[in-house]
Amino acid sequence: MAPKRPSPTAKTRWAKRSTGPRTSLRPKLTEEQIQWLSNEMRTRFKWSEEPRFFQLEGVKAQLEGTDIIIQAPTGAGKTALAAGPHLW
Repeated sequence: MAPKRPSPTAKTRWAKRSTGPRTSLRPKLTEEQIQWLSNEMRTRFKWSEEPRFFQLEGVKAQLEGTDIIIQAPTGAGKTALAAGPHLW
């Protein structure tokens, strides 16, 4: 017989939440660093245009340790979000 699952509202180790604001230990990128990242993405990915706004913001969020949700259509370039931080 399978073990009984705890109630979703039960105070378990899975339901604990932090009580204070969540802060990142990573510094925010400067405008100069963002421009460098944009140029690096264009050069290394061999793009003819600058990265799209959501691509740059997504990579920036990862580097800064910030959670972000991005919704974009098929073929918009979401894969660049996974590869972008590796350029840093």
